[in-house]
Amino acid sequence: MRPLRSLALLSASALVSLTLNSALDAQTGTPSVTGGTVSGRVICADTNAPARFGKVYLKSTHDEGMGDVFTKRMQSAMAADGRKQPPITEEQKRAQAAAARTMNHAGDLLSAATIGMNGEYSFPGVKPGTYYVHAVYRGYVDSLANFSDEDLASTVPAVMSRISSAVSTITITGDEEVHVDLRLDRGAAVSGKILYDDGSPAVGWIVTPERAKDQEEFNAMIAVQQQLAVATGDAAITDDQGRYRLSGLPPGEYIVRAYLQALPIGVSLRNLGQGGDGIRLIAYSGDTFHRKAAKSFQLSGSTERSGTDLTVPGHTLHSLMGHVVALSDGHTPNSGTVILTSKEDPAVSLKAGVRDDGSFHYDYLPSGTYTLKASDVADARTTGKTNLLGMSIPNQEILRKYTDTTAEVVLQDNDADSVRLSVAQTDWTPPAKRAGAKEVDTDTAVGGALGKLFTTDEDDEGDKPKERPKQQPKQ
Repeated sequence: MRPLRSLALLSASALVSLTLNSALDAQTGTPSVTGGTVSGRVICADTNAPARFGKVYLKSTHDEGMGDVFTKRMQSAMAADGRKQPPITEEQKRAQAAAARTMNHAGDLLSAATIGMNGEYSFPGVKPGTYYVHAVYRGYVDSLANFSDEDLASTVPAVMSRISSAVSTITITGDEEVHVDLRLDRGAAVSGKILYDDGSPAVGWIVTPERAKDQEEFNAMIAVQQQLAVATGDAAITDDQGRYRLSGLPPGEYIVRAYLQALPIGVSLRNLGQGGDGIRLIAYSGDTFHRKAAKSFQLSGSTERSGTDLTVPGHTLHSLMGHVVALSDGHTPNSGTVILTSKEDPAVSLKAGVRDDGSFHYDYLPSGTYTLKASDVADARTTGKTNLLGMSIPNQEILRKYTDTTAEVVLQDNDADSVRLSVAQTDWTPPAKRAGAKEVDTDTAVGGALGKLFTTDEDDEGDKPKERPKQQPKQ
């Protein structure tokens, strides 16, 4: 079992948010704003009513997105490190591109203005550049929705002309004021129920419309994308009867995707390090877990397509359990990760932590052929615990490391409960310790740096925090 780096990153995100809010609260005067101003009014075409409390976005036509910048900086940092990096596979390139796109979309949300009761909006302090101006209002078509990320990044004149003819485009050169009014067309809608195969409602699933021609994203990115979609109104969450409704869709061919994520069985926030990615279920219209088998449908104008129900075929799901075993003596290492990838669709990938007894678990997997890869396997000794926001994170000292290994598993009619991944010990030895120094692995170092702000250290014998010295009363 190892502390999760993702947990540290989550804490980092919370820390950044707290720091930003504190900085804003600390401002006492009105900051000076330099640059141009973009303002206007947003009206619904079918009612002539203001698009009250919708959002207007400015999107640069040339600047790189936040995700693209981050990816380039990460690649530069790795190149400057000097150590030889293994070649990047095509699947890894796809995963990096998916992560960058998701981060780009999150970054776009930062350039938003709220539409007032009278339909007016305003952006002060806009730096020089050329921008697309578009609005998002539930039930109405976003003018950028018909263009892919590749279209928006294209420098082909014909593509750029097609976008500028459909999306309001402005140019700021200094401190001028630009007025742009937007008129929104009502889009198509699709509605229905998400049910389990016993007829009971699937409650709390996130439902999104997907273009039938789009390639499936890596499911590690889908979780973030679904949350972004909920934030922008592009997704629905099923109610207590399993009902959903998606609106504001431009004409096209679609499929419905329903998504659910949960902690693994037997894992809570207190032992999250043993859980890996947890349970991720993705079902598609056509009552299938496989995107290639999804059934699509056409939408046009402002039509309403009702009765588009989806049954989650739970009877086809399987569990997969096994152990990581050392070739030398058959003992089970207690640290590492097992990565599961679908052979039919490499975009489907899940991680499970190696537990204290060397076991790993996956719950609710669709039928198919999977590749399992054990990586970062090690024998570890727990030297203490850190309590991070109520979660118990072990501090570990690595004693021995093992090679990666892979195996193939077919899930068809039965579960797999005795998978064995055999690993060979490497010639790695623990680095020599300096007198009085403690060894911590990378994950612990990252988590520990954040943990100092939120945690109390605990010893091995119990959960009682160490006592702090009492403050002396002021004289």
